[in-house]
Amino acid sequence: MVIVELTAIVLLKRLLYLTKFYPGEFETLGYKFYNH
Repeated sequence: MVIVELTAIVLLKRLLYLTKFYPGEFETLGYKFYNH
C-alpha cells in the first residue's frame, strides 16, 4: 500500500504544479479530486 500512497502524493504534487500555470483549466479537476 506504500507504493499506492507514494503514487498518490506524486500525482497530487503534479496537479498542484499544473494548477500554478493553468488554474482555470485544472480548477474543476482539482475540486473534484479533493471532494471525491
